[in-house]
Amino acid sequence: MRLTRTAGDQPVEVVALERSVLLTPAVGRDLPVTLRPGDDELALPVTFALANCESHVLAGTKKPFVFPLSVAVSDRDPVAVDLPANEAQRAVLLGLVKRVCG
Repeated sequence: MRLTRTAGDQPVEVVALERSVLLTPAVGRDLPVTLRPGDDELALPVTFALANCESHVLAGTKKPFVFPLSVAVSDRDPVAVDLPANEAQRAVLLGLVKRVCG
């Protein structure tokens, strides 16, 4: 996961990364982590594990690769945004689901 500053110089805190209905992400560092003033980018390793292989979940999920990311700018309350995943990343995650869940 890469957080890139596009404007301003306030601290941006990554507070939490939540699971989807199928997958649980694990950040390679303890959260919260802060993008400090003067830094333009914060890179955090993220790995994924299967959270659920139940057939009704696999068949019915509409957003299998949506991971809520909580971030806070300066001293404001955290807000949730979706961690973006491009087509290639979603294909890798789908491959994981198929390998583990069969």
